[in-house]
Amino acid sequence: MAMATSHSSRPTPDGASDWSIILAGNFTGGKYNDLLFYQREAGIGDFWRTDGHGNISRIQTNSWRNDWSIIATGHFSNSPYDDLLFYQREQGIGDFWRCDGHGNVSQIGVSNHWNNNWTFIIPGNYFGNSLTDILFYQRESGIGDFWRADGHGNVSQIRSFTDWRNDWSIIVKH
Repeated sequence: MAMATSHSSRPTPDGASDWSIILAGNFTGGKYNDLLFYQREAGIGDFWRTDGHGNISRIQTNSWRNDWSIIATGHFSNSPYDDLLFYQREQGIGDFWRCDGHGNVSQIGVSNHWNNNWTFIIPGNYFGNSLTDILFYQRESGIGDFWRADGHGNVSQIRSFTDWRNDWSIIVKH
């Protein structure tokens, strides 16, 4: 799933003109956040390390599917690094991947039975365990679902709310 590339001073992949998603996370175990740049059309995921002085350097370029709707970071396994949750809206697929600290990823688990209408996926520690849980929000119907992760790529629904506002355009995790 991953292929190495040389280091560069700015995140511009070959053949990609823009980034669809940019995420911060601790993908290398350093004391600063790293960055993941995902270019949907090309199916490219680039991990970049920051140094605390405004500089970034490429860690690894990965070839991924080109149809992920949402990517979220969190501790979905017992890895010391942030993991990734890929969501493919049209097919209702949730795919959990573990980061190894060097820009490589390995699949933890996949679910093919998720709703295909989630507007936002907000990772957070909602249940007090050491793993990242998930809040799914569907704007059109005002549904908010809390799910607990088990560390092996599985999630179980804990509670659902059907009376949330349906006009939120963004939900941000602190």
